[in-house]
Amino acid sequence: DKRVPTMFVAEGLLMYLPEVRVNELMRAAVAFGAPGSRFAFTFMEARTGEPLGFHNGRRAVNRWLRWCGEPFQWGLTTEAVADFAAQHGLHLESLSTPEELRRRFLAPLGLECARLATGESVALLVHGR
Repeated sequence: DKRVPTMFVAEGLLMYLPEVRVNELMRAAVAFGAPGSRFAFTFMEARTGEPLGFHNGRRAVNRWLRWCGEPFQWGLTTEAVADFAAQHGLHLESLSTPEELRRRFLAPLGLECARLATGESVALLVHGR
């Protein structure tokens, strides 16, 4: 129902798609979602001159992903997320950081020292703001 706000989630998906497909998916979400709809997604944090991957990951993991046919194809810098949202008629509501995830989810469980993969972030975009 295009009149009812919808929550779209793309966790662990967009980084495997070419940029053209990511943009098509975003346009479809906006077309099918009413104002107030939200789009939560994870993305690989792009860094100039470096291939997409976990920042503290081992090279073997990235090689293994490529070997399995799961190379990372799309990412954004954290600074570009708001512009990416605006290009699709969306507004950036929140953007995770590893520090925030550690504080909110690991520390309450006594796991504040647990190793946390960095280089993949979570963004929440809102339609119609």
